[in-house]
Amino acid sequence: MTLSASPTMLLSLLLPVVGALSPGCEPRPWAVVTGASSGIGRAIALEAVSRGFNVAAVARRKDQLQTLVNEIKAANSCVDALPFVSDLTQPGAAAKVHAATKHLTVDLLVANAGFAWVGDFVDQPMEKIASMLAVNMAAPAELCRLYGADMAAAGRGALLLTSSLTAFAPLPGSALYGASRAFIHSLAGGLAEELAPRGVKVRCVLPG
Repeated sequence: MTLSASPTMLLSLLLPVVGALSPGCEPRPWAVVTGASSGIGRAIALEAVSRGFNVAAVARRKDQLQTLVNEIKAANSCVDALPFVSDLTQPGAAAKVHAATKHLTVDLLVANAGFAWVGDFVDQPMEKIASMLAVNMAAPAELCRLYGADMAAAGRGALLLTSSLTAFAPLPGSALYGASRAFIHSLAGGLAEELAPRGVKVRCVLPG
């Protein structure tokens, strides 16, 4: 099942608060959040921290990513945060993120990274189209495959995918973006059914 709601509400549905912090700083599970340097991704990263997670923040913009990590660490000495600079337009980027976080106990993946542009599809350069397909579709699918398999093996965890209301309304001038968001919504719905018996929850955010 997928739901249209705020990211905060969806995190509440996915996972309870892990537990109050103790003076001894009990171990926390990790949330991997892509597109974490700004916007929805940044908000979800901070919300995950408030719900008892360490955060592995993934994005292209190193400065903004480091600012987020510093903010998280400064707010609570018992929280850990790691920056991972990654360009998800590049082949193999999702696998590299997964490999870099393999040593962490990842109980939440937030596949949030994405971008849009406005203009007639037939006027766009092929490299621009390839980049959107990579970030909006291929990378989330690869990340869900890799982290989803880990979670299924562990019998616990959650995947949160960011789509858009444009998934339901073909949008002239943003035709490929709407199609890519429809892909994410459909992927989340299928994964929710597949992974539920294996202890993994899946939800889809539909901003807009």
